Amino acid sequence: MARKPIENKVVEKPAKIEVTTPVPAEEQKEEFVQGALFDDMLDVDDSVENELAAVEPTGIAAFSNDASIFSTADMAPPMLRLSQALTPEVVDGEAKAGQWIVTGKEAVDEVHVVPLAFARRRMLRDADSGELLCSSDDAKWGIGDPGGSCEDCPMAKWQGDKGARKPPQCIFYYSYIVYAAEFDGNALLDFKKTSLGIGKMLNAAIARDGFGKVAIKLTAKLNKGRRGSYYTPALAPVKDQELKQDLIEQASMSV
Repeated sequence: MARKPIENKVVEKPAKIEVTTPVPAEEQKEEFVQGALFDDMLDVDDSVENELAAVEPTGIAAFSNDASIFSTADMAPPMLRLSQALTPEVVDGEAKAGQWIVTGKEAVDEVHVVPLAFARRRMLRDADSGELLCSSDDAKWGIGDPGGSCEDCPMAKWQGDKGARKPPQCIFYYSYIVYAAEFDGNALLDFKKTSLGIGKMLNAAIARDGFGKVAIKLTAKLNKGRRGSYYTPALAPVKDQELKQDLIEQASMSV
């Protein structure tokens, strides 16, 4: 008589019953407080965390060594300035009052320039701190405080009655991008306040011959006023035709 096969039965082990000792209420309270403090140290505002994540570059692929990616909005040429007695470079002994300077370059007594571009601009600064409050890159619409239409802005108008009139707090000026031969590159040149007349003379020459075709020599003129001595730009056209043509060619290669 055949035997029945023996069935393998799986015997389940009884579940292990863990016995825990109750934690006193004071210890529970202490653990809760410490945990909360630690969580606070790591807590980051979700909005801030999301914002950081949004601007975080995606590795090295976010960078480029192709200089052609730069637009005119990404660049600013250095300032070509006429130094005065309190100009930092003069105070530090790096230049003399009346010299033309570009930051990081050696000061010169005269500089030959070729105007390449032009803009009418405005700028309003705090009278005490010098902080920039409002500016306009077209002298038509201001950005800042008060901002808005320059034509309607009281800061852009003369104030007071005749005999006691005060100039506008917002300064109007002519701004040029020029090729500066002595500094071997392009620079930003501004004419404002007492130099506006010089700017108008330069504008007339540019209107006649065109941008990139006018070469001038800038020097300095010493003036004396109620507040002491100061320098203003002096302008003269380059008459040497060979030098003029050479400057114009150099300027064309700088654009």
